[in-house]
Amino acid sequence: MRGILVLIGIFILISAISNNGEKKPSSTLTPTPIPAKQEKTEKRRDIGNLIEHALGYIYVQEAASMIPPIVLEPQPGEVILDMCAAPGSKTTQIAQYMHNKGLLIANDMIYQRIQALGINVQRCGITNTVVTQMYGHWFRGFQFDKVLLDAPCSGELIAVGREGSE
Repeated sequence: MRGILVLIGIFILISAISNNGEKKPSSTLTPTPIPAKQEKTEKRRDIGNLIEHALGYIYVQEAASMIPPIVLEPQPGEVILDMCAAPGSKTTQIAQYMHNKGLLIANDMIYQRIQALGINVQRCGITNTVVTQMYGHWFRGFQFDKVLLDAPCSGELIAVGREGSE
């Protein structure tokens, strides 16, 4: 079961997988309303600092990041390659749709991003995922049911190219 909570332009994927890899009861998937305006006396509580986030029950991501896994339609038991997986928002969503069954290869080339990917995969209790740091052509010859290539770094490369040319 999946749940999505909309909050000020950010979507939160509520994971149906607990930290030990088992499905959580649906009662824990009910979103709690968060007041849009907080009183001045209250301490600020960012969603990323909630215990539910630390335990992997929720994952905060932009709405645009949720679209590729939905279009991919991952199924339990499939072998899927996520080529630019870090920091893990799409990877954790794919694993959830797969119900932690099958094999999900989460690949990225940047070591610092892989660290965040590994932390997010563990935090969300995903057990069907292998994290790799390889060039894409090294996967030639492997058979995958589906491949997700959503290159988030393309915009960064353009910006770096422009800075270097000035």
